Amino acid sequence: NINSAPVGDLFSNTPNTTVKSNKVQFLDFSDEWSYFNTAIYGYNNVGGIIGYTNNNVSIKGCSNGAKVKGNDYIGGITGISFFGTTIQNSFNFSNMIEGNNYVGGLVGYSAAQIEKSHNQLLTDNNNTIKGNNYVGGIVGLNYEMGDINECFNNGTIIVTEDNCGGIVGLNSSSISNCYNKGKIECDKVTGLKIGGVCGQNLSESFINNSYNIGTINNSNYAGGLIGADFGTINSSFCLDTSLKTKTSDIEYNKTCKNCIKKQFNIKKINYKKIERLANKY
Repeated sequence: NINSAPVGDLFSNTPNTTVKSNKVQFLDFSDEWSYFNTAIYGYNNVGGIIGYTNNNVSIKGCSNGAKVKGNDYIGGITGISFFGTTIQNSFNFSNMIEGNNYVGGLVGYSAAQIEKSHNQLLTDNNNTIKGNNYVGGIVGLNYEMGDINECFNNGTIIVTEDNCGGIVGLNSSSISNCYNKGKIECDKVTGLKIGGVCGQNLSESFINNSYNIGTINNSNYAGGLIGADFGTINSSFCLDTSLKTKTSDIEYNKTCKNCIKKQFNIKKINYKKIERLANKY
């Protein structure tokens, strides 16, 4: 079925594989980026590096600069990554990742281990992630056993409907040591459960030591940190200036209301090393 065949610039489906240090769709001259006018198009399961992964796949030190566009399960690195996949030290710097549902800067739908990876806005491109439902700066939907650690997003996210976050759209596992600096633009009528770090955090799910300093333009069920929380939040914060328009009181539940700060000390969260790594590319 061509509508469900996985699509990737380098691979489509890769069980029991290690992919290292692949750089997609750019030329590197004296530490500066030069882009090709290229794009990867598919229907479902579309990724900048690999369309679909499971069964012991390791992706290390890979980056994507091509536009990636499809219907569902769309990501800058992979469209879908199931349990058994590890993504490390990889990033997307494409000017557009676009789909309908399950759209992420790195992975559309993930049960993978993702660490020290990011969606990067470079000075000479307009990094944008665009979708309808389950849209995130790193992952659209983070499924059970999917762990995200030491990742960041500073690209723009545009969402029209439900479950959107600066790091993850919907979380049913764990997010740790992550941050969002990117702007989130939402439809003011239909945009529901929009958060600076996570759109919706389900029960028995965790967000640890993470923060948002990006802005959210939305008037319907938005939170500076979480749009709707039913799980556990530890040592995570957002600025009180994150929300640019009036929000409902869904943000101000027991677990979230102490997360909103006029200012907070982020020195304990060591992200400078990650950003220095990003700036080397």
